[in-house]
Amino acid sequence: MLLVIPLITAHFASRLIVDDDAFEHVEQEELKNDVRRMRALLEELAARQGIVLPELPPAPAPPDHASLIRQRLRGRRNRR
Repeated sequence: MLLVIPLITAHFASRLIVDDDAFEHVEQEELKNDVRRMRALLEELAARQGIVLPELPPAPAPPDHASLIRQRLRGRRNRR
């Protein structure tokens, strides 16, 4: 009994604690769009000044759905 009550309390407390500073998906998308816009403006300014920008490496491909599921399952196994 002495162990069960603190576990139940901790479980409910973990559900109530919310990180208000965490980025939401919409905010992340806004940031990505802002960075793309800044990059386009920077490239335009460089072209006007005659500056040649170095080529960027190709962006990594996003992971497929199956690999995301495998990563989540591995994370759950490691928590136990």
